[in-house]
Amino acid sequence: MEVQSQLNPIQEILDTNLRNVFSCLEKLNEHDFEFFKNNVHERSITFKLGFYLQEIYPDWDVDCEYNRKILDVKRVADEQRFPDIIVHKRNRNDNFIVIEAKKDGSVADLQEDERKVKNFLTDEEFNYTFGLVVNFKSDFNHDMVWFSKNALDEIKKTNFTLGLLRFAVTPNIYEGVGDNTAPYNYNLVFPKDDLFDPFSQFISIKKMILQLNTMESFQEREIRLSHEQVTLAEGEEKNFAYCHSQESLIDTFHDDAARSMAVISMLAPFVESLFHKSFLAIGKIVDASSGKTEKWDCHYFTDNGKEIKYLVNGIVQIIDRLSIRSYFPQDLQYFLEILFKYRNNMFHNGFEWSNKDCQKFKNFLESKNCLSWFATCSLGSKDWMFYSTDEFHDKVIEIIELTFRGLIQSIREIKKRQFSEADEK
Repeated sequence: MEVQSQLNPIQEILDTNLRNVFSCLEKLNEHDFEFFKNNVHERSITFKLGFYLQEIYPDWDVDCEYNRKILDVKRVADEQRFPDIIVHKRNRNDNFIVIEAKKDGSVADLQEDERKVKNFLTDEEFNYTFGLVVNFKSDFNHDMVWFSKNALDEIKKTNFTLGLLRFAVTPNIYEGVGDNTAPYNYNLVFPKDDLFDPFSQFISIKKMILQLNTMESFQEREIRLSHEQVTLAEGEEKNFAYCHSQESLIDTFHDDAARSMAVISMLAPFVESLFHKSFLAIGKIVDASSGKTEKWDCHYFTDNGKEIKYLVNGIVQIIDRLSIRSYFPQDLQYFLEILFKYRNNMFHNGFEWSNKDCQKFKNFLESKNCLSWFATCSLGSKDWMFYSTDEFHDKVIEIIELTFRGLIQSIREIKKRQFSEADEK
């Protein structure tokens, strides 16, 4: 019997075995990305996936296209079967996970693979506990159908993309904030007719950053190969190879700056809009309760009665006004100052900054003790370009995740206060 999963996909990820498969697919994207760009046959991909699964399951045997059932030929419903990958115990009827894979497969092919996998779970001779159909995509966001069997032998089916799983396994975003905190319940803050969907935006941003990182890894490999050509070449070919390697190296200076610009142009506006729209929505709730109309535009803050435009101070001032600072990271202001300082320099100066701007930004980073978050390219003794590092990008993503949690906790706290005030009246 097959039942469609009633769980939100974010809850389904609690299954440890699905987490394990996810981690192996992420390794494929990170270490073997050429497979998906160079149209490599799916057998090469499944072999490597099986290799990573063996690392995760050292007490099991992981085999590709294994056609034996103990000593007999493997058959399901009188059909000879060669599953792409199985996690099992050889020479024993002890079967765990069965996987069928396609690369950019058709709907018909994928439906046929689903049928095969379900048969392996329902056939009493094999009795697999878990099954996976994966459709490898050239954009790295692979489609998956996960099958799991419960104690009643019911087959539960859940559809995923790798991007959704990546978001789902982000640690502790919702820990401690109640049961109604899945991404699709962010209307705790926003009215249902508001088209702002920050969770979907965030998933897309993380997917794009992964692809940019993959491009960077590919570029590093190309540079390494060009340097090796210089070592191997002789005579005129050596001079040509040397010139080519230097040109490739120079190109990377601007390529790295372009990647930094791409990442910062996604993350900084997202952070800005997340706070801006959240505070406007929260402000409506507060104003409706108090009967007053206050300003909730975080692009401005008030100093001695004077309104000044500065986003970071505006965000912090509203958080303090609402008495919700405890729900946000302690270093939020510190981080936002660095994020938007770099954003402004990149947007106004482009890739190549003047000596004066480079020195000012370097002094700023030294004052914040965060030089490790940025790399530099220099001409002679002078800095020329600043690149944001993976460490910095990871920090931005961490702050966004904590901000999601903080906003959800804040709206609940504000509503709780309103109920308490209503009871007192």
